[in-house]
Amino acid sequence: MRNANVIDLVRIFWRSLFIQASWNYERMLSLGFCFSAAPLIKKIIKSESQRSDYLRRNLGFFNIHPYFAGYILGATLKLEKEAQEGGKVSVEEIEKVKAHLSRSVAAVGDTLFWRQLKPLSAMIGMMLVFYDEVLGLAAFLLAYNIPHLLVRGHGLWAGYREGFRLVQSMPLPRYKVMVTFLNKAGTVVSAILMVLLLRAMSTASGFAGAGAFISGLILMFVFLKWKLPSPIGLAIILALGLLAAMIL
Repeated sequence: MRNANVIDLVRIFWRSLFIQASWNYERMLSLGFCFSAAPLIKKIIKSESQRSDYLRRNLGFFNIHPYFAGYILGATLKLEKEAQEGGKVSVEEIEKVKAHLSRSVAAVGDTLFWRQLKPLSAMIGMMLVFYDEVLGLAAFLLAYNIPHLLVRGHGLWAGYREGFRLVQSMPLPRYKVMVTFLNKAGTVVSAILMVLLLRAMSTASGFAGAGAFISGLILMFVFLKWKLPSPIGLAIILALGLLAAMIL
């Protein structure tokens, strides 16, 4: 790997898992950003005065979805490295890259993980709880944590590899496609979960299960057509499921 070895990036990745530990309303993630970057900054910036300047520049307001912070960490560290080696990279350009990337990915991260993946993972876990409690818990943890850890790791690697080029190569369209897919998947899983809930709570036999399945399919297609967010769809389906179970 150029400019930084694997151990450096592993240490930065590990520290980035705690980037929200010092979160505050005044500066958001800036202190966590500097903490995460420290292993490589100590190597590439030898002068104490230059390190102090780096901290002053990066301890201002900085806000981004924590799972996408790796992209900016990697890209800005690559640029800081090039600047220290005499490359034609100015402090102003590094700050512009940081500001541009943080604005472009913050909303995507919130939608992808908070609004879509987390409720979908919870529903998958709830479905499997009907068969085994440990399996359900494990499914929830794996379905949510594996994707976000992959995004963190890929972001750091891609950012450090691309540097300036990340502004053009940032895979935002791919993440937006994932948002659409997760929204549709959430609707499907919501319908299946409603069937399982009705079968578990209803004392009636086959007819109730068949009716619940048909109702779930109808709601699935309606929600897909309306582009309803999966958390709202889940709430509606659960409410209808509970109501139907009480009546049946």
